[in-house]
Amino acid sequence: DSIGDDRKSYSVKWGKWYVEHFGAGNYEAATRTARELVGLGLKQNDRELLLQAHHAGWTSGLGLDLRSTVEHVEHGISLYVVEEDKRQIGTYGGHDAGACCRWAGGMAYTILGGLDRGFALAMEAVTAAQAAEHEVSEVMARSFGASVQFLRRDEERLVAWVSGMEEKLGDKMAAFWHYVTTPRMLKGWAQVKSGLVDEGLELMEINLAEIRK
Repeated sequence: DSIGDDRKSYSVKWGKWYVEHFGAGNYEAATRTARELVGLGLKQNDRELLLQAHHAGWTSGLGLDLRSTVEHVEHGISLYVVEEDKRQIGTYGGHDAGACCRWAGGMAYTILGGLDRGFALAMEAVTAAQAAEHEVSEVMARSFGASVQFLRRDEERLVAWVSGMEEKLGDKMAAFWHYVTTPRMLKGWAQVKSGLVDEGLELMEINLAEIRK
């Protein structure tokens, strides 16, 4: 701020949002910082910076205000250009913003009762990640998609969805354990609900142990 460079100020504040506020679970501070980032993006009339400001906004909203998440998500969808924005993955959060706005929207819309819109966005998140050619983003999209299936109480689709993720990852499953344990836990729940009680409970216990570890 003291040297009057808005672009440098933006980068520092985005990093502060990501590490100090959102990463620490301080969603009120994260939301305030996201608003500042939106203001800086508008001031500079920069589409890429504005997209990443809304990226901070929709992510913060998942922990505090789902309606604000929905608003930021719709801005993100309208601003995102895959060929230009996939270059920003390494700078802003390590995943694709176009996929992220869709999986965040899938969660927020579903919880708020917009089941059709939520489901559509969860499906689009995977397609967006594939278009960006970013494997981590695709795994994250599939992980959040499993949670959307759970929120919809769609046991059959949930089992098929997670089984497909497991098959796609194969030997690489351990490299993405952070993102696959919850979907596999939810798959166990769905198996129990559909009558495969022992099999489902065993899968849940295995993944609970991994989450704790």
